[in-house]
Amino acid sequence: MRSGSSSSASSIYREPGAILQALRELAQAAVRRHRQLERVTLFGSLMRGDYGLYSDADLLLVLKESEHARYFDRIPEFIDDFLQAPVPVDLFPYTRAELERMTSDGNPLITRMLSEGVVVADEEAAEESTRRAGANSGPGSNGRK
Repeated sequence: MRSGSSSSASSIYREPGAILQALRELAQAAVRRHRQLERVTLFGSLMRGDYGLYSDADLLLVLKESEHARYFDRIPEFIDDFLQAPVPVDLFPYTRAELERMTSDGNPLITRMLSEGVVVADEEAAEESTRRAGANSGPGSNGRK
């Protein structure tokens, strides 16, 4: 009998395009929902194409600011936004200032995230999506925290 996780992981091999689309949609919804979230970037093996059966999606969340000093204390704030992802997700929520500092310090992980990553959601696309939805459903809030 297959478990949910092995079935989910094996879907990487069957539908990588569908996985990317699902991640884009979840990330775009997260950007709309969280005022401090300005961009989500996919990096790692899924982005490079060298993923395996148990690979996850690595997502860099670029924040304008955060009340939490440590990046891992920020993860619970965003994890619910990605629970419906078709593969496991690792979140890396850093502020813009932290990324700039770590880039100038030559941090190899940050350098790799930024060099190989592809933006899957940002504020501009989220605002456009909200405008289109508003045009179709009438006036309303964009739901950002």
